[in-house]
Amino acid sequence: MLILSYLGLLSIIPYVASKHPDVRWHAKQGLTLALAMIVASVAIAIVSALPLIGWLFGLLGPLVSLAGLVLIVVGIAKALGGERWRMPVIAELAEKW
Repeated sequence: MLILSYLGLLSIIPYVASKHPDVRWHAKQGLTLALAMIVASVAIAIVSALPLIGWLFGLLGPLVSLAGLVLIVVGIAKALGGERWRMPVIAELAEKW
């Protein structure tokens, strides 16, 4: 369940199915990360269509994807180690809901 917590929208499954507080905490953080990645991808796609500055934002897409992948891998590793690692920005957003 902890691994599933960081696999995109699949994090809904452990959030709904588990009553364990650690699993729910990681699932909420993983779901928030997934939603943030979707919002960032859509925003980058829209802005990259603009003339002149669009190419610059188009370069951000792969960097955002790489950063998301790193956060997923570290989140899974910390969760399996029994640690509640607070992702920068994501943890604060996850605590609001």
